Amino acid sequence: MAWLLDTHAWIHYLKDPGSPIAHRLRQRVPAEIFACSVVTAELLHGAMKYGLPERRLAIVRETLAPLGVVAF
Repeated sequence: MAWLLDTHAWIHYLKDPGSPIAHRLRQRVPAEIFACSVVTAELLHGAMKYGLPERRLAIVRETLAPLGVVAF
């Protein structure tokens, strides 16, 4: 089964590594998880708005790198 998470779910995952979302994602292989191109853009934009943007951008990119991207 494929998983396509929205921006809110990704933010929750990134902020809380012990969250139920994080737990469920760890039970999946990256090939089952997708990020929409719009969600990816929102996460990257959000990472640039707050303190330590380079660090936040790296975390977002590293998290999404092994996943498939669904074009809008």
